[in-house]
Amino acid sequence: MSVNKIRLLFEDQTVQPETVKIMGEAYDLALELAPDGTDPETIARAILACARAGERDPVRLCDDALYAVRHR
Repeated sequence: MSVNKIRLLFEDQTVQPETVKIMGEAYDLALELAPDGTDPETIARAILACARAGERDPVRLCDDALYAVRHR
């Protein structure tokens, strides 16, 4: 399910399946750790931004996304 949400953000782009898997892992972890009331799409977009910057470690993607969400 989370991988599908991530894929929706890449509708018009080509992304390696492994990258989508990594972002899905980061998204699932971030959802578990995010404060109550955090918008899931905001998390997904933050992960996407970090992945576009080149990050490929799911834990780092999660951490970076949560930091971005908390410090908006």
